[in-house]
Amino acid sequence: MQRLLKYVSGNNVDNAKIDMISPVIMFERSNDGFKSGEKNYTVAFYLPQQFQGEAPAPKDTAINIVDVPSAKLYVKEFGGFGGNPMEMAQALRQDLIYDNKSFPRRGICLCYV
Repeated sequence: MQRLLKYVSGNNVDNAKIDMISPVIMFERSNDGFKSGEKNYTVAFYLPQQFQGEAPAPKDTAINIVDVPSAKLYVKEFGGFGGNPMEMAQALRQDLIYDNKSFPRRGICLCYV
């Protein structure tokens, strides 16, 4: 998250300050369907309209600008502040299974607004 904050604060080739907009997205991925407990997290956010298609290149090579295609999304709202992301992800998975919805079992995305 610190890298993204530096990027939007001007650590990019244009030294541009970029307003962060919600949602902030956390992608949780697993190569084995979450059987081993090993997970990989990626944090992302959407760029404001003025930077769509013309985002300043990051100076930090660990940051990637990615064009995300449209997708079908399932949403579960949780009250309160924060919470355990693993429990929230599992609750969403259980709801999708109960509702007989098809979803990729190898990853889930958590968004914070």
